[in-house]
Amino acid sequence: MLCRKHQVLFFSAANNTYWRTHDRELQCNNLHCYCHNFHIIKNYINNTKYTLDLCMYLFTSEEIAQTVLDAHLRGIKIRIITDFEMSHSSGSKMEVFQSHGIQVRFKKATNCLMHHKFCLLDANTENGVLMTGSLNLTMQAVAGNWDNAIFTTQTDLIQQFQQEFNRIWSSFD
Repeated sequence: MLCRKHQVLFFSAANNTYWRTHDRELQCNNLHCYCHNFHIIKNYINNTKYTLDLCMYLFTSEEIAQTVLDAHLRGIKIRIITDFEMSHSSGSKMEVFQSHGIQVRFKKATNCLMHHKFCLLDANTENGVLMTGSLNLTMQAVAGNWDNAIFTTQTDLIQQFQQEFNRIWSSFD
């Protein structure tokens, strides 16, 4: 995996005019450029070998969705937990994931949001990585909000987030 021990990405609304003209395929070295940070997120997913457990309030990003679908096609076991309302919002990728056989769960009929934003990559291996922070996987979040994503290989944190993921997974439909 790419994460040495910890890595932090910052997304800035200050770049929201820049992203409209930026070539997303370019490898940008600006640490606050959404393209630079987007490539890092995609690289983590692309380097996953076994499992990807994603707990995300809102997921509308076409590029990250394609990266997740590519991982699924490579045989990566993917499980996604999301908020019921957001799973049916405009641009949500949950139906796309489900149509490709990816397991997606959410809790129906609740007055409480599933507001987590974390991802576990190969969590049960020595190369496990946790991504967490304020970032939803949307273009608004990466190019129009002040957001962050933290990556860590710290085993005790990965285990705690895996336990939380499994707890929610078993309690959602």
